[in-house]
Amino acid sequence: MLKRMWVVVLAVSLTVAWAGEQASRAEASPEEVPPLTMPKPKKKKKKPEGPGVPGAPKADACKADFEAEPIPKEKRKIKPSENITRGAEQPIEDAKLATNTEGKLRLLKEAQDALFDALKKDPYNAMATQHLAAVYAIAGRRKCAKALLERLTVLRDTKEFGQQARRAIAAARNNTAFDAMRAEADRALQ
Repeated sequence: MLKRMWVVVLAVSLTVAWAGEQASRAEASPEEVPPLTMPKPKKKKKKPEGPGVPGAPKADACKADFEAEPIPKEKRKIKPSENITRGAEQPIEDAKLATNTEGKLRLLKEAQDALFDALKKDPYNAMATQHLAAVYAIAGRRKCAKALLERLTVLRDTKEFGQQARRAIAAARNNTAFDAMRAEADRALQ
Protein backbone atom coordinates (compact mmCIF):
# COMPACT_ATOMS: atom_id res chain seq x y z
CA MET A 1 0.00 0.00 0.00
CA LEU A 2 2.80 2.37 0.92
CA LYS A 3 4.65 1.62 -2.33
CA ARG A 4 1.57 2.38 -4.43
CA MET A 5 1.07 5.66 -2.64
CA TRP A 6 4.72 6.60 -3.17
CA VAL A 7 4.46 5.82 -6.90
CA VAL A 8 1.31 7.94 -7.22
CA VAL A 9 2.96 10.86 -5.39
CA LEU A 10 6.04 10.60 -7.64
CA ALA A 11 3.90 10.48 -10.80
CA VAL A 12 1.85 13.50 -9.71
CA SER A 13 4.94 15.54 -8.83
CA LEU A 14 6.59 14.74 -12.17
CA THR A 15 3.41 15.67 -14.03
CA VAL A 16 3.15 18.99 -12.17
CA ALA A 17 6.81 19.78 -12.84
CA TRP A 18 6.45 18.95 -16.52
CA ALA A 19 3.28 21.03 -16.83
CA GLY A 20 4.97 23.99 -15.15
CA GLU A 21 7.92 23.78 -17.52
CA GLN A 22 5.61 23.61 -20.54
CA ALA A 23 3.68 26.65 -19.33
CA SER A 24 6.87 28.68 -18.85
CA ARG A 25 8.07 27.65 -22.32
CA ALA A 26 4.78 28.73 -23.88
CA GLU A 27 5.08 32.21 -22.30
CA ALA A 28 8.71 32.73 -23.39
CA SER A 29 9.71 33.85 -26.87
CA PRO A 30 11.28 31.19 -29.18
CA GLU A 31 14.75 32.78 -28.84
CA GLU A 32 14.65 32.49 -25.04
CA VAL A 33 13.64 28.82 -24.90
CA PRO A 34 16.64 26.59 -24.39
CA PRO A 35 16.42 23.30 -26.26
CA LEU A 36 15.59 20.20 -24.28
CA THR A 37 18.67 18.07 -23.91
CA MET A 38 19.17 14.58 -22.64
CA PRO A 39 22.30 13.83 -20.68
CA LYS A 40 24.76 11.70 -22.61
CA PRO A 41 25.32 8.21 -21.25
CA LYS A 42 28.65 7.72 -19.56
CA LYS A 43 31.16 5.57 -21.42
CA LYS A 44 32.29 2.46 -19.63
CA LYS A 45 35.99 2.03 -19.14
CA LYS A 46 37.49 -0.92 -20.95
CA LYS A 47 39.06 -3.53 -18.75
CA PRO A 48 42.67 -4.44 -19.44
CA GLU A 49 42.86 -7.50 -21.68
CA GLY A 50 46.00 -9.26 -20.58
CA PRO A 51 48.47 -9.24 -17.72
CA GLY A 52 51.55 -9.12 -19.97
CA VAL A 53 51.51 -6.73 -22.86
CA PRO A 54 48.58 -4.25 -22.91
CA GLY A 55 46.05 -5.35 -25.52
CA ALA A 56 47.23 -8.97 -25.35
CA PRO A 57 44.80 -11.72 -26.30
CA LYS A 58 41.97 -12.09 -23.81
CA ALA A 59 42.10 -14.63 -21.03
CA ASP A 60 39.48 -16.94 -22.51
CA ALA A 61 40.91 -16.79 -26.02
CA CYS A 62 42.94 -19.96 -25.46
CA LYS A 63 39.99 -22.18 -24.62
CA ALA A 64 39.61 -25.06 -27.01
CA ASP A 65 37.75 -28.33 -26.99
CA PHE A 66 40.56 -30.86 -27.20
CA GLU A 67 38.25 -33.70 -26.19
CA ALA A 68 35.90 -33.39 -29.19
CA GLU A 69 35.41 -36.17 -31.71
CA PRO A 70 38.37 -36.48 -34.11
CA ILE A 71 37.89 -34.92 -37.52
CA PRO A 72 38.47 -37.34 -40.41
CA LYS A 73 41.51 -36.65 -42.55
CA GLU A 74 39.30 -36.13 -45.62
CA LYS A 75 37.54 -33.18 -43.96
CA ARG A 76 40.73 -31.47 -42.77
CA LYS A 77 42.48 -28.94 -45.01
CA ILE A 78 46.03 -29.98 -44.22
CA LYS A 79 48.05 -28.22 -46.96
CA PRO A 80 46.33 -24.82 -46.61
CA SER A 81 46.79 -25.06 -42.84
CA GLU A 82 50.51 -25.77 -43.24
CA ASN A 83 50.91 -22.85 -45.68
CA ILE A 84 49.16 -20.45 -43.30
CA THR A 85 51.36 -21.69 -40.43
CA ARG A 86 54.53 -21.02 -42.43
CA GLY A 87 53.23 -17.54 -43.22
CA ALA A 88 52.76 -16.82 -39.51
CA GLU A 89 56.39 -17.61 -38.65
CA GLN A 90 57.80 -14.26 -39.81
CA PRO A 91 55.44 -12.03 -37.78
CA ILE A 92 56.27 -14.09 -34.68
CA GLU A 93 60.02 -13.67 -35.23
CA ASP A 94 59.53 -9.94 -35.88
CA ALA A 95 57.45 -9.63 -32.68
CA LYS A 96 60.27 -11.22 -30.65
CA LEU A 97 62.64 -8.51 -31.87
CA ALA A 98 60.20 -5.58 -31.79
CA THR A 99 60.88 -2.86 -29.23
CA ASN A 100 57.75 -0.82 -30.01
CA THR A 101 54.80 -2.17 -28.01
CA GLU A 102 52.24 -1.12 -30.60
CA GLY A 103 54.17 -2.78 -33.41
CA LYS A 104 54.67 -5.90 -31.31
CA LEU A 105 50.93 -6.13 -30.61
CA ARG A 106 50.08 -5.68 -34.28
CA LEU A 107 52.48 -8.48 -35.27
CA LEU A 108 51.21 -10.79 -32.52
CA LYS A 109 47.59 -10.17 -33.53
CA GLU A 110 48.43 -10.84 -37.18
CA ALA A 111 50.14 -14.12 -36.27
CA GLN A 112 47.36 -15.10 -33.85
CA ASP A 113 44.63 -14.56 -36.44
CA ALA A 114 46.54 -16.57 -39.04
CA LEU A 115 47.16 -19.42 -36.60
CA PHE A 116 43.51 -19.49 -35.52
CA ASP A 117 42.64 -19.85 -39.21
CA ALA A 118 45.23 -22.61 -39.66
CA LEU A 119 43.85 -24.52 -36.68
CA LYS A 120 40.30 -24.16 -37.99
CA LYS A 121 41.41 -25.82 -41.21
CA ASP A 122 43.36 -28.54 -39.40
CA PRO A 123 42.92 -28.75 -35.61
CA TYR A 124 45.73 -31.33 -35.42
CA ASN A 125 48.42 -29.12 -36.99
CA ALA A 126 51.16 -29.45 -34.37
CA MET A 127 53.35 -26.64 -35.74
CA ALA A 128 50.40 -24.22 -35.71
CA THR A 129 49.73 -25.26 -32.11
CA GLN A 130 53.39 -24.65 -31.18
CA HIS A 131 53.47 -21.26 -32.94
CA LEU A 132 50.23 -20.16 -31.24
CA ALA A 133 51.74 -21.17 -27.90
CA ALA A 134 54.74 -18.97 -28.77
CA VAL A 135 52.42 -16.03 -29.54
CA TYR A 136 50.77 -16.44 -26.14
CA ALA A 137 54.15 -16.74 -24.41
CA ILE A 138 55.38 -13.50 -26.01
CA ALA A 139 52.12 -11.78 -25.04
CA GLY A 140 52.50 -12.91 -21.43
CA ARG A 141 49.58 -15.39 -21.52
CA ARG A 142 51.47 -18.21 -19.80
CA LYS A 143 48.39 -20.29 -19.00
CA CYS A 144 47.30 -20.36 -22.63
CA ALA A 145 50.81 -21.11 -23.83
CA LYS A 146 51.11 -23.96 -21.34
CA ALA A 147 47.74 -25.43 -22.38
CA LEU A 148 48.81 -25.47 -26.02
CA LEU A 149 52.17 -27.06 -25.18
CA GLU A 150 50.33 -29.74 -23.22
CA ARG A 151 48.17 -30.27 -26.31
CA LEU A 152 51.37 -31.09 -28.21
CA THR A 153 52.16 -33.88 -25.76
CA VAL A 154 48.67 -35.31 -26.32
CA LEU A 155 49.25 -35.20 -30.09
CA ARG A 156 52.68 -36.81 -29.63
CA ASP A 157 51.05 -39.86 -28.05
CA THR A 158 48.77 -40.52 -31.04
CA LYS A 159 49.88 -42.64 -33.95
CA GLU A 160 48.69 -40.35 -36.73
CA PHE A 161 50.08 -37.07 -35.35
CA GLY A 162 53.06 -38.29 -33.30
CA GLN A 163 55.84 -37.52 -35.77
CA GLN A 164 54.69 -33.96 -36.48
CA ALA A 165 54.09 -33.35 -32.77
CA ARG A 166 57.62 -34.54 -31.87
CA ARG A 167 59.07 -32.05 -34.40
CA ALA A 168 56.91 -29.27 -32.91
CA ILE A 169 58.01 -30.19 -29.37
CA ALA A 170 61.67 -30.08 -30.41
CA ALA A 171 61.07 -26.67 -31.99
CA ALA A 172 59.34 -25.43 -28.81
CA ARG A 173 62.30 -26.53 -26.67
CA ASN A 174 64.61 -24.38 -28.82
CA ASN A 175 62.17 -21.46 -29.25
CA THR A 176 63.32 -18.32 -27.43
CA ALA A 177 59.69 -17.15 -27.13
CA PHE A 178 59.37 -19.52 -24.16
CA ASP A 179 62.47 -18.24 -22.32
CA ALA A 180 60.39 -16.18 -19.87
CA MET A 181 58.52 -19.34 -18.90
CA ARG A 182 61.14 -21.97 -19.71
CA ALA A 183 60.59 -24.11 -16.58
CA GLU A 184 56.81 -24.21 -17.14
CA ALA A 185 57.26 -24.93 -20.84
CA ASP A 186 59.67 -27.80 -20.18
CA ARG A 187 57.28 -29.33 -17.62
CA ALA A 188 54.40 -29.08 -20.09
CA LEU A 189 56.44 -30.75 -22.81
CA GLN A 190 57.46 -33.81 -20.77
